[in-house]
Amino acid sequence: MLFSILQFVIGTVASLFGVLFLLRAWVWRWAFSPRHPLVDLARRATDWLVVPLSRVVPAKGNWDWPSLLGALILAFATVLVNRLTAFYPISPLGMVLAPIFTLVRWGLEMVSWGTLIWCVLSWVNRQSPMGYALETLLEPFLRPCR
Repeated sequence: MLFSILQFVIGTVASLFGVLFLLRAWVWRWAFSPRHPLVDLARRATDWLVVPLSRVVPAKGNWDWPSLLGALILAFATVLVNRLTAFYPISPLGMVLAPIFTLVRWGLEMVSWGTLIWCVLSWVNRQSPMGYALETLLEPFLRPCR
C-alpha cells in the first residue's frame, strides 16, 4: 500500500516535470518570446537541470537539446525508481525502451491536456493570449484532424 502511494506521487511529480521539460523544448522549437508566460513557467521550473546540462550539450538549431536530455534523464530515473519500488526485475532492454516510451507518453499527455485547455479557452475567451500560444503549439497536431 505504501509503495503504491509512493509510486503514484513519484509518477505524478515526474510526469509534471517531464511535460515541463518537453514544453520548454517545444516552445524553443517555435521560437516563442522569452517574456511569454508559458516560456517563463517552463524556464523557471526546469532551469535547475537544463542550465548545467547546457554546459555539456549546447542547444543547436531548432531543438533545445539540454531540455530533451533532461526529460530523458528524468524518464530514466522515474522508470528506475518505479522498478525498484515495485520489486520488478531490471533488464537492460527494458531500461532502454521504457524511458523512451515514457517520453512519448508525456508528449501525448502534453498534447492532450493542451488541446483540452485550448478548447475551453476558445469557448470562454477567444482573444486570450494563452489561447493563441496554445493554438500555435498545437497546430501541427490538429491540422490533420481539421
